[in-house]
Order: sequence, then structure tokens, then C-alpha cells
Amino acid sequence: MKIVFYENQSISRLYPIAYTRPAFDIFCGAATLYQVVAEIFKAPIDYFVRPEILNTTAKKFPANKSFSENILYLDASLIPAFNSALELLSLIKEKKQCLIKNQDKIIGFYASEPGLEIATLIKTEFKSVENGFESVNINWPIMNYCWETIIFNQKILHANLTYLKNQYQEFKPGVFVGQDVTLPENAVFETSEGIIIIDDYTKILPFTYLAGPIYIGKNCLIKEFASIKSNCCFGSVCKVGGEVEATIIQGYANKQHYGFLGHSYLGEWINIAAGTSNSDLKNTYSNIRIGGVETGQQFLGTVIGDFSRTAINTSIFTGRIIGVSSFVYGTITRDIVSFSNYAAHLGCVIVLDLPVAIKAQQSMFARRSREQTTVDTDLLAQVFEATREERNKQDICPGKLEFKI
Repeated sequence: MKIVFYENQSISRLYPIAYTRPAFDIFCGAATLYQVVAEIFKAPIDYFVRPEILNTTAKKFPANKSFSENILYLDASLIPAFNSALELLSLIKEKKQCLIKNQDKIIGFYASEPGLEIATLIKTEFKSVENGFESVNINWPIMNYCWETIIFNQKILHANLTYLKNQYQEFKPGVFVGQDVTLPENAVFETSEGIIIIDDYTKILPFTYLAGPIYIGKNCLIKEFASIKSNCCFGSVCKVGGEVEATIIQGYANKQHYGFLGHSYLGEWINIAAGTSNSDLKNTYSNIRIGGVETGQQFLGTVIGDFSRTAINTSIFTGRIIGVSSFVYGTITRDIVSFSNYAAHLGCVIVLDLPVAIKAQQSMFARRSREQTTVDTDLLAQVFEATREERNKQDICPGKLEFKI
């Protein structure tokens, strides 16, 4: 068997998260879809993604072009749930070919006939063959909007950690650790609502409070007096402090000072400055709308794209989205388009020029001993061009960062 991921026609709804990565590499529930499928199916993986992220994707995930008579095509926006992947593996064991559905939504296709025009079928998301093939149904949702990562994370994190825990050593009841993890005697682990996994080489500093379910990735640092509450999952190489709840951090991000971060998603290479806090609950306690869409959620915080930063004491209103490579200051009351220098309260909203973004990326990479390549800079350039029209609509123009106080 071979696995092939394809991105659906609604991929833009996953921006700004998916501007810089394929949908199958979005971190949620302590894993990505790529990790889940590789673990469960143990098969070579290939993919169809947008041309603008192909080089970046190939750098991290070399595509496997080997031939196979049996190919499982999967929507790259599926949530990374181990239990769902296990169920699908069981369902297709005795099949030669079939459509795979979640309720009425086609989420995949299992084919054993190499003569099928797969590229054409993917463009139609396999709807053109809907009536010609047997269907199997499975409860495996896809992420339709970027903020749904936060919702699904709360739904699948406990089950995913339960699946993963056997790969770790149990330090104390409900607390599982990897290699060379540093744990202080005075840390508090609350596991009555879910288990805690702390991955290899991570260091927990004294006087911290952790309430499961929580996943903390490799080479992370949890600062002293941090309060990490349920449904948090952090990718590799993160520094986290202050109060954090129900939040995903993709990886390589810093939120190491005081301030609250709740029901949010942070991408990679982000810096959250001291005192930055976000709201995840409206004063009216009513459900939150994001981008004009009713989320049905009372608690939702912020979504921040890769390479963005906040200034000291930044305050982010409920349900705000901040794009890729934006620097924000003060009080954020609206969504922020990518490549913005945003300090509206000080009378300054201008474009964050591409050369500045590239230089900032180089500086961030150097702090983690990573070399900046043309693949990295080309990706920033492509996102810059892709979001130019959005900046023009908001009259965000080039200029000098000058505060009118």
C-alpha cells in the first residue's frame, strides 16, 4: 500500500496556518496527520500540494514516488486522530477500491486500478466517481477553518496521548516522560482529567503547575512558575511561561514571560513578548464569530501565523487572527493581515517589508542554529505576494515605523 495526501478546494480557509505548510503538517492533538498516518499504516507517503509550498514541503517530507497497486488517497485536512486512522485501516483491509466518507463528505479514495485518472479525480475531490464505487463511512472529520484546530485539539488530545503513552516511561501515575527529561521535585502534576507526556530533552523549571491532558514536545523549556492547563500541546523547541490553557504551539516559538494565552493556535518561529495576553471569552459570554463565521464556541482565543511577533504588553481581543510575519503592538481589535506592522493605537499601520521579514527570519533561525536557505526566503516571498491584495484592500502601505504619540 501507498498513501497519497491531497489538499481540498477549501485549503484557503486554513490560512494563515496553511500559508507556510501543507494541511497534513498542521499540529493538533500532539501530532500531525502525516505522523498519524505514517505510524498507523506504515506505508510510503506521497502528496499533491499547492505549487507555492511544494519546495518547502519536499524539504521536510521527501515524496515517495514508488509504484504501488494499492493506493490510499486521503484529504490532507483530516484531523490527526490515531483512533480514526486505526478504524480506517480495519475498514479497507478487505477492499479493492472504495470511496471513504465522513457522513456526506468524501475524505478519501482507495484504489487498486492504476489506470484511473487520479489527478483529474483529485481536482474534483473524487465527486465525479461518487456513484460508481462502494462507499465506506467513518467518523473522521476534516478541519474546515484555521480556528477548528483549537476545537479538535480539545476533542482528540486525550485519546492521542493514551495511544502514545506506551512509547514513554511512566515517571509517576499519569505522567510519562522521554529521554533526559528534567523534572523538579516541587513541580505539581494534576492528572485527574488527563495524562501528561513530556518528550525527550525537555526541561521543566521549579514551581510549575501542569494539568493534563498535556503534551510537551522535544527540547522544550517550561519556565519557573508557569501554569500550563488542560488541552495544551507544544511542538519541539518551545519556551513557555506564564499562564497557558487549551493552546497549540506548532513549534520553535517563544512565550516565556508572564501573560495569558488561552484557546489559541501559534505557528512556528513566533515570539510572544512579556505581558502579552489574549482574550478567549467575550464580555457577553456569547458565542464567538471569526471572519464572519459563527463558530458555536464560547471560548476561542487567537490564531497567529508563522514568523509573527507581539510587542510588550500587547492585548489581543477575542477571536482575532494574525497573519504570517506580522509585528503587532498595543491593543489588537481586528484581524491582522500578513506582513503588517500594526500599531493602530499609536497611529501607525504599514507594510512589514519583505527584506525586513527575511532578515528577521535569518536572525530567528540563527538563534536555533538553523541555516536560512533560498527555500525559506522563497516561501516568505510567495506568501508576501499572495497577501498583497489583502493589504491593499486595508490601505496598508509601505512606510516608516513612526508612532504618533
